Parts: sequence; structure tokens; C-alpha cells
Amino acid sequence: MDFLKEWFTYQHLLKMLHEYESLGVIFGLLFPFLESFLPIFPFVVIITVNVAAYGFWPGFLVSWLGGTIGSLLLFYLTRRFGKNTITKFLYRPGKKHPIMNWIGKAGFGPIFIILCFPFTPSFFVTLFAAVSLLRASVYVPAVIFGKFVMVLSVATIGKDVVAFRQHPEKTIILVLLMIVLWGAGKIVEKRISAKQPKKV
Repeated sequence: MDFLKEWFTYQHLLKMLHEYESLGVIFGLLFPFLESFLPIFPFVVIITVNVAAYGFWPGFLVSWLGGTIGSLLLFYLTRRFGKNTITKFLYRPGKKHPIMNWIGKAGFGPIFIILCFPFTPSFFVTLFAAVSLLRASVYVPAVIFGKFVMVLSVATIGKDVVAFRQHPEKTIILVLLMIVLWGAGKIVEKRISAKQPKKV
């Protein structure tokens, strides 16, 4: 455990990105991608390291793309190959899972809001979403827009929380962005659902 704690520190990850600088943004994409499958990776630290290594916008983009692609792939693989096995395990006699039942009935809004928060265990949200009755047309835009807000907020705050608190306009901008993306996500969800009304 001590080894893992040292390996996933800000200083060590940043050092790795500098050591493999010749690979471009591959490592920057790889870390958030792997975090989707291995929740032991500290996503907040990864975002901060990417921003420090590549600059604000490139660091934000590689973190968002890596995390989003990873979550979507995990959702697809779980629903395609592991849904029956996981469902049988979760729904053993006498076991109740109100969280999974809630996710299955939730619309775009609740899933989007949950994924906007940096410390939401997105790995488990994705697993529950994949084995529940939640439609892909709800999950896909919720992940794309939710992770956009989450990664942008972490990239904006960075390591200096005190400096961020001294600029409340940044908080207002993030809240407005969340509202705009929530509305955009609802539109995308409706359009996808209209084209594929019978698909899950």
C-alpha cells in the first residue's frame, strides 16, 4: 500500500510525464483512461498533473478524453460481455441494491449531476449503469458532459484552492457551464432516444 501511495503522488506522476515526454500526450491520455477501469488511480491528481505538464487546455482535453473514452468503453464491455454475470452476483437471493435500482430509473439529470463531482466513484456508477435498465442514450451524454464539468472544475481549481476562493467569478462560470451542459445533454438525450426508441 505504501508503494501505491508513493507511486500515485503528484510529484511521481509529473516526473513520469517528463521522463516520457517524447511520447507526447500518450501518458496523459493513458492515466485517466486506466482510472476508468482501476479506481485506485487518483483522477483528481491525474488531472492536476496533466495541466501542469501540458498546460491548461491541453491538460484538460487529454484528461477529459481519456476519462470519457475509458468510462464509455467500460460501460460497453460490461453491458456486452459481463452484464449477466454481474447481475447474477448482485441479485443473489436476499440481497437488495436500491442504488442500482435508482440508477436504472434515473434520467439524464441525476447521472449528469453525480458525475460532475470530482470524488464520485465513476467506476461503480458505470458498472451499475451498465447492468441496470438505464438506456445508453441517457448514460452516454451524461458521461460526456458530466466529466467535462468535473475535469474542467478540477483543472481550474488546480492545487491552489485558496487562490480559487479569491475569485468567486470562476465558481459562477462553472455553475453556469453546468447548467448549459445540462440543457445540452437533455437535448442530445431526446434526439438519440427519438432515433433509437427501442434500444437499451
